[in-house]
Amino acid sequence: MNDHAGDACQQTSLGTGALGLSFDHRVVTSLPVSLGLQLDTTIAIGGDQSLQAWGRAAWVHEFEPDRSVRPSFQAAPGYSFVVQGAAAAEDAVAVNAGLKMNWSNNTSMFATFDGKFGDGVQTYGGNVGFKVNW
Repeated sequence: MNDHAGDACQQTSLGTGALGLSFDHRVVTSLPVSLGLQLDTTIAIGGDQSLQAWGRAAWVHEFEPDRSVRPSFQAAPGYSFVVQGAAAAEDAVAVNAGLKMNWSNNTSMFATFDGKFGDGVQTYGGNVGFKVNW
Protein backbone atom coordinates (compact mmCIF):
# COMPACT_ATOMS: atom_id res chain seq x y z
CA MET A 1 0.00 0.00 0.00
CA ASN A 2 2.68 2.48 0.94
CA ASP A 3 4.56 3.69 -2.14
CA HIS A 4 7.54 4.52 0.08
CA ALA A 5 7.64 1.27 2.01
CA GLY A 6 11.17 0.00 2.18
CA ASP A 7 12.66 3.45 1.55
CA ALA A 8 14.99 4.53 4.32
CA CYS A 9 15.65 8.23 4.69
CA GLN A 10 18.43 9.85 6.62
CA GLN A 11 18.58 13.29 8.16
CA THR A 12 21.94 14.77 9.11
CA SER A 13 22.64 17.92 11.11
CA LEU A 14 26.15 19.29 11.57
CA GLY A 15 27.61 22.74 11.74
CA THR A 16 27.88 26.21 13.23
CA GLY A 17 25.62 29.07 12.18
CA ALA A 18 25.98 32.84 12.04
CA LEU A 19 24.21 33.16 15.41
CA GLY A 20 26.90 31.21 17.24
CA LEU A 21 24.82 28.06 17.37
CA SER A 22 26.34 24.63 17.28
CA PHE A 23 24.70 21.24 17.17
CA ASP A 24 25.88 17.68 17.10
CA HIS A 25 25.75 15.28 14.22
CA ARG A 26 22.42 13.42 14.11
CA VAL A 27 21.23 10.68 11.77
CA VAL A 28 17.62 9.52 11.77
CA THR A 29 16.97 6.33 9.87
CA SER A 30 13.32 5.86 9.02
CA LEU A 31 11.77 2.66 7.77
CA PRO A 32 7.99 2.82 8.16
CA VAL A 33 5.99 -0.41 8.02
CA SER A 34 2.45 -0.55 6.71
CA LEU A 35 -0.37 -3.06 6.64
CA GLY A 36 -3.44 -2.33 4.58
CA LEU A 37 -6.26 -3.19 2.26
CA GLN A 38 -6.86 -2.23 -1.36
CA LEU A 39 -10.12 -2.48 -3.28
CA ASP A 40 -10.50 -1.57 -6.93
CA THR A 41 -12.92 -2.18 -9.75
CA THR A 42 -13.45 -1.33 -13.41
CA ILE A 43 -16.94 -0.97 -14.84
CA ALA A 44 -17.42 -1.15 -18.61
CA ILE A 45 -19.88 1.51 -19.73
CA GLY A 46 -19.91 0.80 -23.46
CA GLY A 47 -17.51 0.90 -26.37
CA ASP A 48 -14.13 2.12 -25.15
CA GLN A 49 -15.65 3.87 -22.12
CA SER A 50 -15.05 2.57 -18.60
CA LEU A 51 -15.08 3.81 -15.04
CA GLN A 52 -12.30 2.82 -12.64
CA ALA A 53 -12.65 3.26 -8.88
CA TRP A 54 -10.22 2.38 -6.10
CA GLY A 55 -9.75 2.77 -2.40
CA ARG A 56 -6.80 1.96 -0.16
CA ALA A 57 -6.35 2.19 3.59
CA ALA A 58 -3.36 1.19 5.67
CA TRP A 59 -2.04 1.41 9.20
CA VAL A 60 1.48 2.88 9.10
CA HIS A 61 3.92 2.46 12.00
CA GLU A 62 7.02 4.64 12.26
CA PHE A 63 9.74 3.18 14.48
CA GLU A 64 11.68 6.46 14.86
CA PRO A 65 9.23 9.42 14.85
CA ASP A 66 11.55 11.88 16.68
CA ARG A 67 13.16 14.48 14.40
CA SER A 68 14.42 16.91 17.07
CA VAL A 69 17.87 18.53 17.19
CA ARG A 70 19.50 19.88 20.38
CA PRO A 71 21.61 22.96 19.54
CA SER A 72 23.47 25.16 22.02
CA PHE A 73 24.96 28.66 21.98
CA GLN A 74 28.75 28.74 21.64
CA ALA A 75 28.95 31.94 23.73
CA ALA A 76 26.84 30.41 26.52
CA PRO A 77 27.68 26.71 26.85
CA GLY A 78 25.24 24.71 28.92
CA TYR A 79 22.17 26.61 27.66
CA SER A 80 20.84 24.19 25.13
CA PHE A 81 17.33 23.99 23.74
CA VAL A 82 15.36 21.66 21.48
CA VAL A 83 14.33 22.35 17.90
CA GLN A 84 11.50 20.09 16.82
CA GLY A 85 11.59 18.94 13.22
CA ALA A 86 8.53 17.78 11.32
CA ALA A 87 7.86 14.71 13.43
CA ALA A 88 6.26 11.67 11.93
CA ALA A 89 3.29 10.09 13.65
CA GLU A 90 4.25 6.87 15.39
CA ASP A 91 0.98 5.28 14.24
CA ALA A 92 -1.17 6.68 11.44
CA VAL A 93 -3.80 5.72 8.91
CA ALA A 94 -2.98 6.38 5.25
CA VAL A 95 -5.84 6.52 2.76
CA ASN A 96 -6.01 6.88 -1.01
CA ALA A 97 -9.14 6.89 -3.16
CA GLY A 98 -9.91 7.82 -6.71
CA LEU A 99 -12.08 7.67 -9.79
CA LYS A 100 -11.01 7.62 -13.41
CA MET A 101 -13.40 7.92 -16.34
CA ASN A 102 -11.90 6.58 -19.56
CA TRP A 103 -13.76 8.25 -22.44
CA SER A 104 -11.69 6.44 -25.06
CA ASN A 105 -8.29 4.74 -25.33
CA ASN A 106 -6.68 8.20 -25.52
CA THR A 107 -8.84 10.42 -23.28
CA SER A 108 -9.67 10.23 -19.57
CA MET A 109 -10.60 12.34 -16.56
CA PHE A 110 -9.59 11.52 -12.99
CA ALA A 111 -9.89 12.66 -9.38
CA THR A 112 -7.83 11.33 -6.46
CA PHE A 113 -7.58 11.91 -2.70
CA ASP A 114 -4.58 11.10 -0.50
CA GLY A 115 -4.46 11.52 3.26
CA LYS A 116 -2.50 10.52 6.33
CA PHE A 117 -4.02 10.88 9.76
CA GLY A 118 -2.38 10.20 13.09
CA ASP A 119 -1.68 11.68 16.51
CA GLY A 120 -0.63 15.27 15.80
CA VAL A 121 -0.33 14.64 12.05
CA GLN A 122 -2.93 15.40 9.43
CA THR A 123 -1.98 15.67 5.79
CA TYR A 124 -4.26 15.47 2.81
CA GLY A 125 -4.31 16.41 -0.82
CA GLY A 126 -5.85 15.54 -4.10
CA ASN A 127 -5.59 15.78 -7.85
CA VAL A 128 -8.10 16.39 -10.58
CA GLY A 129 -7.12 16.11 -14.20
CA PHE A 130 -7.90 15.55 -17.82
CA LYS A 131 -5.51 13.35 -19.82
CA VAL A 132 -5.16 13.17 -23.60
CA ASN A 133 -2.66 10.87 -25.33
CA TRP A 134 -1.71 11.36 -28.96
